[in-house]
Amino acid sequence: MTYLFKYKKWMLALLTLLFSLSSLTTYALSSDSDLPMNVSSDTLDFNSKTGITIFTGNVKMDQGTTHLRADKVTVYKRMDGEVEKIIAVGKQAHYSTQPEEGKDVMDAFGNTIEYYPQKKQAVILGNGSVKQGQNSLNAQHIVYDLAKDTLTSIPTNRREAAKLILYPKNLPGSK
Repeated sequence: MTYLFKYKKWMLALLTLLFSLSSLTTYALSSDSDLPMNVSSDTLDFNSKTGITIFTGNVKMDQGTTHLRADKVTVYKRMDGEVEKIIAVGKQAHYSTQPEEGKDVMDAFGNTIEYYPQKKQAVILGNGSVKQGQNSLNAQHIVYDLAKDTLTSIPTNRREAAKLILYPKNLPGSK
């Protein structure tokens, strides 16, 4: 009986975690949040006391048009159950989403991608790249403020330059 209680408690905590991961789709198609989230990884370490879950090895998180790929993803939850931050690490962590119907997919790449749902902010550290359609920003570190809809590059030394490519909408051949 004790085993069954612990099992049910663990399953409830895991379900709570998976529902809280829907924070990843904050700026995706609104219909994405109604879809199930599929998460796969080689290993999973869930600690209900600390609120920390670590997915390791070939991590794939998919919910509708939103996708996250990384070698390791750590989810930090506050005591009130809200996700405090999500950190994806990998040779090239990749976050992809379609922000609105009819808009180009937005792809973000980096050695580390940190997402802070309460601040609505993503930080890309190391080999950062954000692309949407033909437009792109490449920089070592990028801060993407989703609430303000701003991108900021942060140089790690004076020799690095951010590279921004923007395509005007009215050029022949553009969408």
